[in-house]
Amino acid sequence: MRISKEIGDAVIGLLQPYTERKLTVEIIEKMLDEEFLPEPKSESLLSRKEAAAALHISVVTLDRMLRDGEIVPCQIRGRGMVRRSKVDGF
Repeated sequence: MRISKEIGDAVIGLLQPYTERKLTVEIIEKMLDEEFLPEPKSESLLSRKEAAAALHISVVTLDRMLRDGEIVPCQIRGRGMVRRSKVDGF
């Protein structure tokens, strides 16, 4: 992640009193890239039928859970999908 010199200098000014090592803009950029920004991961989506099967419930029951807000759907081009992580949460 590239940061401007002004922002880098401000960050160094704030953090330097709390660390023993000499901070530079390059070190701050490396810290942001490696330590604080997780790798984006793609999440799989399930159709309503697949999500219902994974939960061992009927599609009607899943629709009720979606309507009541127990599971938040994800709309892809108007098609209701369910994130795998939401199903795994049950």
